[in-house]
Amino acid sequence: MNAIMDTGCEAQFHARQAFADEKLAVMGQFASGMLHDFNNMLGIIAGNASLALQDMPRNAAGYEEVLEISHAARRAQDIANHILAIGRSIEFSKTPVSLNEIMLDSCRLLKSSIKANISFKAVPPSEQIVVNADRCLIEQVIVNLCKNAIQAMPHGGSVTVKCHLVPDGNRKIASFEDKSKTFAAIKVIDTGCGIPAENLLHIFEPFFTTKPGGHGTGLGLFISKYIIQNHGGQIHANSIPGMGTIFSVLLPLA
Repeated sequence: MNAIMDTGCEAQFHARQAFADEKLAVMGQFASGMLHDFNNMLGIIAGNASLALQDMPRNAAGYEEVLEISHAARRAQDIANHILAIGRSIEFSKTPVSLNEIMLDSCRLLKSSIKANISFKAVPPSEQIVVNADRCLIEQVIVNLCKNAIQAMPHGGSVTVKCHLVPDGNRKIASFEDKSKTFAAIKVIDTGCGIPAENLLHIFEPFFTTKPGGHGTGLGLFISKYIIQNHGGQIHANSIPGMGTIFSVLLPLA
């Protein structure tokens, strides 16, 4: 009887997985067309912002704001191109980059998203940490995790972003085959509502979301996991409902 039940559960699991894969493929085709149009609009915004900057002295009122628009539009174009690349399963271009700089740049991008009732703190590593990575994609992961944390605290709280080397004795938390590698850890810690245990099992699945309709696609964590795995790393979450959540990203050093 147990064997029959196990077989039935396994069949249901595979059926659900096949349905999710088919749904993801259809959505991927739809999103690809939208992203191309979105990319074209971003090009217009970035181009016009660059033209405006050429006619503005650096000390002019609004110069810094237009510069931020230009940077954000260019970065958004990079992200759109990377999402398109994910859909085509293209290997990303990785170069040695400073995780210190990536973390600080990601936090700077979040300035406009942080509400007055949110305490936001970035704790950079004490030493320079270099990883082989696509800079834009790792920034995208950090920004996504931080935005999720902020959204989990509508009534206020704190978000802390930390980056550090994983000590030798703690490398067992990374279930990599090559135990000789040294890893860097990025942690996003919030004091939000937390994630119930039954949801924690599904948060990295495509289209899974607990946000109200229209406020989440259910793809943010799925894409983040894809990006980190593509970099030879891991991402996981620990959470206590009512107390908060810790997302941990592990990346091998360059």
